[in-house]
Amino acid sequence: MKKMNLLMFTICCISLSYSVDAQKKENFKFTKLVYHASRCNGSCPQISLIIKRNRKIIVRREMFKTKSQVDERYSGQFKGRLSPALFNEIILQLKAAQLDSLKFPDVDCCDGSIKTLIVYYNGKRRQFKSMAPPETVQQLFETLSSIAIDTKLKRAAVTKGIEE
Repeated sequence: MKKMNLLMFTICCISLSYSVDAQKKENFKFTKLVYHASRCNGSCPQISLIIKRNRKIIVRREMFKTKSQVDERYSGQFKGRLSPALFNEIILQLKAAQLDSLKFPDVDCCDGSIKTLIVYYNGKRRQFKSMAPPETVQQLFETLSSIAIDTKLKRAAVTKGIEE
């Protein structure tokens, strides 16, 4: 009987733990995301992207034909709006990254692109920056980069800088 009670107590505790974790993830209140990818020692694009909670985006990018030649057709400031499906995918990727405990290694040397992620959520602002971000955000960064280099975005008048 004692073993049965102990087993039931353990099951209840585990269930409660999963419920609290699920509730924390469900209470994710996204406000804004800022993403930067610096230029590398090559032809990597330089990207600045803002995603707002209303799904509107602003992109400032410098694209390159070669290591030293800017591609003016695809460089400049652009705007658009994410589809609900893509926006939800980003939110899921942010939740999966566990922003409250996420840490980036302090790597900013060498010739690669430095990635910066600034996320406003649940009344907080978290900023992460590294040339070697953790594996947990690689899919998110691939998604953000593909949004930023989308050639179907509409050119926009340059208004103000994008938060660093």
